[in-house]
Parts: sequence; structure tokens; C-alpha cells
Amino acid sequence: MKLIDFKRLGPEKGISYSRDHLRRKVRRGEFPRPLAISSSRIAWLEADIDAWLAKKAAARDWQGPAAPIAE
Repeated sequence: MKLIDFKRLGPEKGISYSRDHLRRKVRRGEFPRPLAISSSRIAWLEADIDAWLAKKAAARDWQGPAAPIAE
């Protein structure tokens, strides 16, 4: 089981949301809930983040191909 802290969400997973935006998304159920590692540290299970990303990709793929980009 691997944990991903806030600093590594961007470089390792491509998630560059601000801390405040992540808090809002978690509160609305739009992003996985973090684990409390201590009273002042949180981290996410890598499996939860990977599942969230896979769900986003599947939703994108379900919508069909994007419109062609005009040159």
C-alpha cells in the first residue's frame, strides 16, 4: 500500500489542484478522501487516486472522440 501526499499529487499523478480546491472536491465527494497520517498530515492511498483517474478517463472515453481541432 503506497501513500501519496499533497506535494506528490502533481509530479506523480498530474493532479495540480490547490489545497483549497482539493478540500472542496473531497467535501463534495468528487475526489477521494485522504487518510489522517497524524494530527497535521494527510495522504491518499495511491490505489484510490489511480481508481479516480481511471474513472475520469472512462467517462471521457464514454463521451466519444473529441471534435477535430481546427488548424
